[in-house]
Amino acid sequence: MNIPDFKIGTLDALVLLSDDLVKYDTVFEQSVNKLADMLNTLLRGQQANLQDQLLVNDKPIDQYISTFTWNAMKYRTDKSLQETTATLSQEVTAIDNVMKNKLNLYTQNKNALQTLQRKQTGNLSVRNLNGIVKKQHCVLNSEFLTTLIVAVPKTLFKQWNNRYETLTDMVVPRSSVKIAEDEEFGLFTVTVFKRTVDEFSHKAREERFIPRDFTYDEDALQTQQRELEEASATEREQQAELLRLTKTNFGETFASWLHLKALRVFVESVLRYGLPP
Repeated sequence: MNIPDFKIGTLDALVLLSDDLVKYDTVFEQSVNKLADMLNTLLRGQQANLQDQLLVNDKPIDQYISTFTWNAMKYRTDKSLQETTATLSQEVTAIDNVMKNKLNLYTQNKNALQTLQRKQTGNLSVRNLNGIVKKQHCVLNSEFLTTLIVAVPKTLFKQWNNRYETLTDMVVPRSSVKIAEDEEFGLFTVTVFKRTVDEFSHKAREERFIPRDFTYDEDALQTQQRELEEASATEREQQAELLRLTKTNFGETFASWLHLKALRVFVESVLRYGLPP
């Protein structure tokens, strides 16, 4: 390891710095490991070897270590050891903050995309109903009546048919129609007076029926598809940006870590063997 001669300062200052360097060494190692783990997660499912992506100054880690040279342009040797240590710490902290913010933003958008996807693929108690509920299934433009959409577990079909008319007053008799079914639920319509919607929904939940929050909209299916496409595009763009940043910042953080280790070697050598001749 090529380590230059540094400004040494006092022995007491070196002792204090030695303790700080041990702490920073641990912090830097944690930052490097977090970035490597993040890169591994982002590369999952891609035809890429993690070790081939962990580069420092465009070199594999082993090669960078074996050919390490102090970056005197970036970390001037006429600065005190304390100043150089502070600079390294500030750089790693700044990278940590940037990556934390980028990861949080990516996670939020990924979760939003997954929520939209679940609505497309979940069972009838949770999935988006646009495209399932048709115009002919709903009472529209009525001053007094409205159509409720209720997901009923398959084991409760008979109970629903026997009970829905009497859950509350002002339910239109024989208005319930099953319009869809999956492995777990059936989707039923029921026509009620608008003034009794809240009470009917409450009573339905008590019977383990699931009223769905749905309002028919002819344009909703196109809007839903557009939102899904936009969320997918945003997630892909942010993943690509996060992958690029993670690769770059892994190299930067690893280089800072190795420079810190060079400082540790120098300081510990002076404390153990005395000042260089």
